[in-house]
Amino acid sequence: MPVEILLRLHQSGTGLVPADSGEAGALLELRHGALYKAKLTQPRNPGFHRKFFALVRYLHSVFEPPEVGGYGTGVRADFDAFRDDLLIQAGWHDAVFRLDGSVRLKPKSISFAKMDNTTFGQLYSDCITAGLRLLPALAGRSADDVDLEVERVLAFI
Repeated sequence: MPVEILLRLHQSGTGLVPADSGEAGALLELRHGALYKAKLTQPRNPGFHRKFFALVRYLHSVFEPPEVGGYGTGVRADFDAFRDDLLIQAGWHDAVFRLDGSVRLKPKSISFAKMDNTTFGQLYSDCITAGLRLLPALAGRSADDVDLEVERVLAFI
């Protein structure tokens, strides 16, 4: 049966150290001398994840969709669709074939398991660049201006 244990790496020379007392029990169940396979990952900073979503919320708030006809009433600027389009426009996508043979761009996953902090930082920067390029409401603004607005959004959350 697979066991998942959260560990904190220390330079103590004493071996594996549980991240907290809740993880200590699971570590104690491991037999000394037994062979274990481990996949070590460093969790991404959840604060940075919140900052990314604050960025997307901010960019969505300044997005002014064009007037369109022929779709009936109820055409709206959907947040999830906006986030997906922003990721695609920022270059974070995969190309996949559709059933009719055409190609569709699919946004890459931003899950904690798929990106480390460095990669996520690049995604954040690329999304600011895409927003500056595509949103007329941000004309004349810099990446630092947008980041400052995101910090203001975070201050109210």
